[in-house]
Amino acid sequence: MIFYRKRISIFGGRDVSNEIYHKTFLLGGLLAKEGYLVYCGGGKGVMEAISKGVSKNKGTCIGILKGDSLFEMNKYINIPVSTNMGI
Repeated sequence: MIFYRKRISIFGGRDVSNEIYHKTFLLGGLLAKEGYLVYCGGGKGVMEAISKGVSKNKGTCIGILKGDSLFEMNKYINIPVSTNMGI
């Protein structure tokens, strides 16, 4: 069992520029390397980029999903949480 002393949540837009996507991906990698447990919205855009960076660097990303299914979740989320609470 891994115990995370550092936790952070990252949320952002779905429609982002390639530059923002890339910078967010790099940030995800840095957070994973520093041992953060990362929470995000689990969808596209910023949330996909951050979770992709975390995933590629062997970290853990929890996706807090607005719906009641995994349909909207991006493929880099390690632990999905379906809330059905909407945006």
